[in-house]
Amino acid sequence: AAIERGQHRPKQEVILNFKAWESYECRIDVQPDGFVLIGDPLHQEGISLQDRLFEVNNQLATVGRELARKNRELAQSEARYRHLAASVPGIVFATSPDGYTEYISPQWYSYTGADSDSGLGAEWLDWVHPEDRNDVWQKWQASVRTGASFEVEFRLRDANGNYRWFLTRCVPPPDDTLRSWSGACIDIHERKLVRERLEQTAAELVERSEELTRSNQDLQHFTYAVSHDLQEPLRSITAFMQLLSRKYENQLEDQAKEYIREAT
Repeated sequence: AAIERGQHRPKQEVILNFKAWESYECRIDVQPDGFVLIGDPLHQEGISLQDRLFEVNNQLATVGRELARKNRELAQSEARYRHLAASVPGIVFATSPDGYTEYISPQWYSYTGADSDSGLGAEWLDWVHPEDRNDVWQKWQASVRTGASFEVEFRLRDANGNYRWFLTRCVPPPDDTLRSWSGACIDIHERKLVRERLEQTAAELVERSEELTRSNQDLQHFTYAVSHDLQEPLRSITAFMQLLSRKYENQLEDQAKEYIREAT
């Protein structure tokens, strides 16, 4: 039965249940800071209700001490996690199962220049480049919906209003013991620019190679045409040399005959 504290309501009939099979029917005097038993009924096994309450209080105290110990361990573990997150050269964050940010490391505030507690929930989208924002949010929602890992590159605004490229990865919890997603944003701006320059250079090389291929083909066509056009006059020259050699063979000196052979 519910006991209303803070009001003096003497001699209330209540049933105290400790377990499904153990209950006491007793009368109590409700006080502002608790209640006082009127009489001390015995359980069917001869256990005094006062003794049973004392035993329960001891058990609750033990449970309380254990909870306090676990809370201290949890606080220490959380402090270690926050210290580790603060030492990572990137922005570390954790989100709830619905995809809203619950924790974000100090690097976020030093990079964005934002006030404390900004970037939580879905506020972090305000710092994403407008051209990237919709795509990032759609992919993030798809990962939250399907439970698939999230990985995307986007531009993030710094404290001076400039944008730099970041690679963001976030993975769902491995099992039901954890409820938060964990992720990190890594600055890849310089690497991104180098990659874009390399891609541009590669595209230019491909274009140049295609131009060289076309030029070689044109040269081959020209060479074939010239070769074909020269065949007929060369055959005519050869024929006239042979005629000259046969008709005037007896009249030609040896040196002249040598010239004809060289020309042929």
